[in-house]
Amino acid sequence: DEAETAMLEQTHAHDMMMEDQQGEKSLLLTKYPALSNLHVVYDSNSSIEEQTAQALSGLRESCEESIHAAENEWKERVREARKEAQRRADDRAAAENRRREEEEAAEALAQ
Repeated sequence: DEAETAMLEQTHAHDMMMEDQQGEKSLLLTKYPALSNLHVVYDSNSSIEEQTAQALSGLRESCEESIHAAENEWKERVREARKEAQRRADDRAAAENRRREEEEAAEALAQ
């Protein structure tokens, strides 16, 4: 019974530690979203310097890809916004033309 209680306490402590770590990760990723692109794999056959260089190179490449994707998304949003603005301008012009034609028709009937 004591062993079971000790195991439950240890499991609870481990769960709490994991929650804390996940909270810290979430906080860091919120503050520094580029870190989500960082992938580190320990390789005992490579020096720490080589592994660091490789991880940073991968991070740089991932960030560049993310930036490129964000730029493309932004350009697409700008294109869509311009299309929408043009559509609204065309709608306003068409409505103004209809109003003017209706006024002219009403004046012609009045005469």
